[in-house]
This record gives sequence, C-alpha cells and structure tokens, in this order.
Amino acid sequence: MTRVTVSTAALATLTTGIVMVEGFAGVGEAAEAVCGYPVWTHEMGRAGDRAREVIPAQLPDFPMEATADNWREIRDAAVARYGERVEIERGTDQRTAGPTETLIGELKRIEEDGQ
Repeated sequence: MTRVTVSTAALATLTTGIVMVEGFAGVGEAAEAVCGYPVWTHEMGRAGDRAREVIPAQLPDFPMEATADNWREIRDAAVARYGERVEIERGTDQRTAGPTETLIGELKRIEEDGQ
C-alpha cells in the first residue's frame, strides 16, 4: 500500500462535487491518487464517484456533501482538521478503457440522456 498526500480542498472537491479550489488546482493530482492512474478532465465525475467510495473508510469525518451556500465553511473545516494536505492510500484501480474510449462513451451517454 502506497500513501500519498494531496490537497485537502482538492480532495473535498472530488468527494462533494463542489469546486473548492481556485482554477481546479490539485484536483487532477487528487483524482490520480484516488484512482491510481492518470485521470483526464472528462473522467473527473467517475473519479469523484470513486473518491466517495474509498475516502470514508480512510477519513471517516471527511466531507462528502456541500452546497453553493456552505462550501467555504466545509472546505475551511476540512483544512482545519486535516491541514492543507492530507495523506490517503493511493488507489490501485486499473483502466478498463483508454481515455479516448472513455471520452467516446461519455459523449454517447450525453447524447442518449439528451444533455
């Protein structure tokens, strides 16, 4: 098991689905740490899903929900508790499809959902 440190606010961005960092800073690094492989922008939703699955076992009090009204308080409380950076277990997931294939899959899903 490999442990890595990531931005607390970036990890909270993944677990809550609310952007808590400026310019998406550190979110890619946090997503890669959670998943165990490089995550492309269109795969961030899936990385967030994975973070919500694995982070509660590692950090039981880590934020999983936030709103447009309270995200700053949620972020600040997480940073106060864990520090600017938090240590997590690096994911060991393996890709089942390359980034191009996942992009095509996302585009098909959007088309089917009518979004």
